[in-house]
This record gives sequence, C-alpha cells and structure tokens, in this order.
Amino acid sequence: MKVDFSGAEIRIFDFDELEAYRIARKIEEDGIYYYSRMKEEMLKPEIRNVIEMLLKDERNHLDLFERRIEELAAKHDVVDEGETLADIVDSKVMDVLSDSERVADILCNPQEAIRLGMSVEKRSIAFYGQILQSTQDKTGKATIEELIEQEKEHLRKLEGFLRR
Repeated sequence: MKVDFSGAEIRIFDFDELEAYRIARKIEEDGIYYYSRMKEEMLKPEIRNVIEMLLKDERNHLDLFERRIEELAAKHDVVDEGETLADIVDSKVMDVLSDSERVADILCNPQEAIRLGMSVEKRSIAFYGQILQSTQDKTGKATIEELIEQEKEHLRKLEGFLRR
C-alpha cells in the first residue's frame, strides 16, 4: 500500500485494509501524545475539559483500531509485530511532533495549539475518508463513518475556541 500525503488531498494506492488500520492506529497514538502535551500546557479549565474529552475519544479510537487490527491479522493469519508501513511512513498528519522544540513553542500559544489540533483533525478526517472509500466490509464502513463524525465533532469543538 502507498499513501500520498503530499497535497491537500490524501490518496491511497494498492489499498490494504490491515495496513490502513495500522496507519490509523499510529495517527491516534500521535493524537493522544499531542493532546496529552496540550492538556499539560492549557490553563483555562474549559479548554482542559474539552482536551480531556478529546483524549478519551482518541483512546477509544485507538482501542477500536487495535481490535480491528487483531481481527484482520487473525483472519489473514498475520502476526502484528515488527516494523510495518505505519511505523515507517512519514504520515504528515502529525509531522510537527517530531520537533519537540516546535511543539513546545506552539503549546505556549493557546490559539496556535488549537489551530494545530484542528489541522490534525482535518488530516485525520481526510485519511479516514480514504479508508472509507476503499473498505468493502460493511461493519468496517459503519465504524469508519462513525469515527469520521466524531473527528468532525472534535474539529467543531476546537473551532469554537478560536471564535471566542
């Protein structure tokens, strides 16, 4: 499977459902990392409460992807260990996280931190939309549709803070 994150649109070639879920798992792990850091830096209780809700949802998404990976790995008699495309892909969804100084700078400015969170949610929605288009399994489609709606709700909550 090849994932092109280079433009405004995310494109997937030679779709592999198991690999797509592994990448989605990595995206959620990165989101948990970022929102955990963000929660530590935010002083306003209302923002901290929303971040806590986002963290809870991201952890639930991670659990969902972990279960789906286990199901697909068992179905295809594959062991989920070692380096995979998800481990080595430069996802661009959370590429800023590789620079801890930049993250610290962004987190010092609540509006920039929220903007980055919004960017992450938008990229996640785009990637999950590509998974949705390529997934044939009805249960998988329903799960991804629900996940996309949750990510859109995250985006709306973050946008609400910028409008205040």
